[in-house]
Amino acid sequence: MRKLYRLIYRDRRRIAFTTLMLCAAWVVGSDTIPDRFVISGEAITILLLVAGSTAAAVAFPRHRFVIEIAAVSNFVFVALGRLFPGSNFNLANPELNFASSLLLYALLAVAFGRLATGHWSDTLPHIRRKTIARSYSTLSAKDLWYGLVPTPGHLDESPDPEVVSIDYADPSRRVVRLLNWLPPAAPSELLLHIEEIEPLNFVRLRVERIDPEQGGTLEGTTSFRIVDEGTRRRVEICHVADALPLRRQMRGWLDDTLGRWMDLRLTRVEQASARICETPGGVRYRRPADTASTDLFNSVYAKETTHNGPERRRAALPHWIAALPKTER
Repeated sequence: MRKLYRLIYRDRRRIAFTTLMLCAAWVVGSDTIPDRFVISGEAITILLLVAGSTAAAVAFPRHRFVIEIAAVSNFVFVALGRLFPGSNFNLANPELNFASSLLLYALLAVAFGRLATGHWSDTLPHIRRKTIARSYSTLSAKDLWYGLVPTPGHLDESPDPEVVSIDYADPSRRVVRLLNWLPPAAPSELLLHIEEIEPLNFVRLRVERIDPEQGGTLEGTTSFRIVDEGTRRRVEICHVADALPLRRQMRGWLDDTLGRWMDLRLTRVEQASARICETPGGVRYRRPADTASTDLFNSVYAKETTHNGPERRRAALPHWIAALPKTER
């Protein structure tokens, strides 16, 4: 139920935008649908379409972007039908050719899809955008901090399987190097410059992506804030993108991309936290996988499980590292 609520909440702007487009189409093309009930046919259609759009966004999250494209296409289709009543855009036209109307609507949807996702806006001046997202968790501030904020010495508490190294990149310990690698993808490196920090409560990081050929590229600033509210903790993330294309800004706002990313992060942190143990001395470590009692009893004769998936500690070294002498690795 909590996951369903998060999904619907992150689609709130998409649902509102779709409802607005449907209502605008109703105003422009009124009396297009016959009234067979006390409520107008257009109102019933809007309610059904909004409910169907919400269900489709939850059931098929990978294709949720089609919803707003269909809503805009519907509005333009109805407006063209009002401007040209004798054309196949007008569903009330007595001489309507349904196949032609369907084809025209499909062409509009393709055109608006290309307009919304095309790279044409990348040539325009990029925009500096600040985005804030909030969510809640019942985990302790300590578990949330080490799960969300890359901290040297706490690799086992990172919920991301692609993170293979977290260490300091300078003697002052103000820059954290984060190495990601999940075969067959190429390894990537991030430098997190700590601008402000209050352990377990707040941190602001300047993100720099390292490219072996082009050098470092600043991607913006990200800050985490954890607020204790008694039985739960409020987690806030604020990201400032220095240069964002128009298409990514529009889609990111409508889709609440940052909020979805934080929900995914919290889910991973909560799952990883369930496997973290702490010794009486305060040393935290990842609990090994549960083993059945029969496997423990017959451990001498047990066959070793074949590793068939990516794992941060078992993945083969890159060829350029494996070729080095052991003293230089």
